[in-house]
Amino acid sequence: MDEKRFIDIAAGRVKADLVLKNAFVLNVFTKEFIKQDVAIADGYIAGVGQYEGVVEKDLTGKFVCPGLIDAHLHIESTMASPRNFARQALRCGTTAVIADPHEIANVAGVDGILYMLEDARKAVFADTNQPLVSIYFMIPSCVPATDFEHTGGAITVYDIEKLLDEPNVLGLGEMMNYPAVIRGDEAVLKKISAAREKKKICDGHAPCVRGRDLQAYCAAGIRTDHECASYDEAFEKLQQGMYILIREGSSAQDLEPIVRGMLEHKTDTSRFAFCTDDKKMSDILANGHINNNVRKAVSLGLSPEDALCMASFHAAQCYGLSGRGAIAPRHYADIVVFDNITDFSIDSVYKAGIEVSSVPMAQETESTAAEEPSSFSIKRITDSVHVVPVSRSAFSADRFMPSGSDNFHVIGMQRGTLFTKHLVFPRQECAEMLKDGKLCYLAVLERHKNTGNIGRALLHGYGVSNGAIASSIGHDSHNIIVAGSNAADMHRAVEEVIDMKGGVAVVQNGTVLSKFALPIAGLMSAMEPVQLADCIHDAAEKAHTIGVYPEVEPLIGLSFLALPVIPELKLTDSGLFDVVKFQFI
Repeated sequence: MDEKRFIDIAAGRVKADLVLKNAFVLNVFTKEFIKQDVAIADGYIAGVGQYEGVVEKDLTGKFVCPGLIDAHLHIESTMASPRNFARQALRCGTTAVIADPHEIANVAGVDGILYMLEDARKAVFADTNQPLVSIYFMIPSCVPATDFEHTGGAITVYDIEKLLDEPNVLGLGEMMNYPAVIRGDEAVLKKISAAREKKKICDGHAPCVRGRDLQAYCAAGIRTDHECASYDEAFEKLQQGMYILIREGSSAQDLEPIVRGMLEHKTDTSRFAFCTDDKKMSDILANGHINNNVRKAVSLGLSPEDALCMASFHAAQCYGLSGRGAIAPRHYADIVVFDNITDFSIDSVYKAGIEVSSVPMAQETESTAAEEPSSFSIKRITDSVHVVPVSRSAFSADRFMPSGSDNFHVIGMQRGTLFTKHLVFPRQECAEMLKDGKLCYLAVLERHKNTGNIGRALLHGYGVSNGAIASSIGHDSHNIIVAGSNAADMHRAVEEVIDMKGGVAVVQNGTVLSKFALPIAGLMSAMEPVQLADCIHDAAEKAHTIGVYPEVEPLIGLSFLALPVIPELKLTDSGLFDVVKFQFI
């Protein structure tokens, strides 16, 4: 950059490269819209006021805001590669994200993280090195999530220390092993110390952690939490100085209760930001990304100014993203232009001053996704399903309801949250509910190291009554998870997933109704976003055909039934786990 020219542009002595004229520009520092121009040069904002440019674009009646920032997500949950995720997120006005790659790390360890870092660097405008989206990373802290899980990879303190020095790494990812933090486990504290010693941020994950346990958790130096499902919990964590990342994903949707509480109590918004955490690509195409969080918050009564600051400036402040999150001199020209501030329809998006529609994006194909890199083993990424041959009898009814037991622990799925209920039903009632389609069978099969482990349980609230759905996405260990009404369909669905080396399959009466492959670690595809979204949508639609309840999100909802760090009852390949007591049943 020519510093003298840049200052001359700011002073009005030289024309800017581009001027966005006559717009209502959001000032995030005073939380107001002001009618003015935005002068852009060399990818930065030179000034805000009245300017002339070599190129001028009249935005009369439009609303100019900082590019949106997702404060916490797992790109793997979109089921798209980082490159293809970036292509679609940018169209939604998202210009920066803070990603935690712990999904792929559980499958492929350090190789998985290096794949994500490398693929993110390839998410650029065609024939340039300009990123489509600034993808920052947090290094996974809990791989595996607990000491008793069986994963394909593990991340040690030594790995964390090395990976924290990689470009665009901001800190330590969500510390899910909150019981270990609270009791002062030495191994866990070493991971946190590794980040703190490098002046890096530590993200949190502390569902229902309150009182003195919360004091202990915060005392370890953890800065954020995205697991709040209620305003009361969010406010208590806010009081301890945490940033609250309000989640609105495909399955977990916490925005409404928290925002309603903020409005009722007139809570200051300055330490609240937005995130998606886990949102599949079909939902991003259907209703947007962080722009959807903004739209929903405003529809509930939050001011557009507050909502947009939470979607940009506050996230930048939380993660120390200098030069991002504001329309102000010397800030990056990452800008989203809205037609209005009611439904927040997007007029245009600029990344480093480049209008998204004016420059093509670099494309990804199945072949480019499999290019052999120098920094990691591609085989760890593309050959990730290793399962002992399984017979149909593994899914027979007596394996789920063995003789000698009068009562059975049942996972109770709940709408709009990752929390489940720990239910107990007598044998006869279980039999009747299975017959009526109110219960279904659930199994988790270890898929990384041919152990042959299979965990089994009964599931309430999901709704499969005639068929089965299987997936290689099963948080966080990402073993194969299958829900079904009968052994034959469950077996066929699992076999389809294995044959695809990862993916999703829906089966009814022995016929495959829908399937799609996820060849990147059994989690992601290199399909372009629209094609991928169509596959996801078709699988979800067919899942409802076999009886999954209309109000249930079939794919991501299923995947979280295997996550033993969110209460109350979950299923791993080792069996049923009581998260509240933190022990197997």
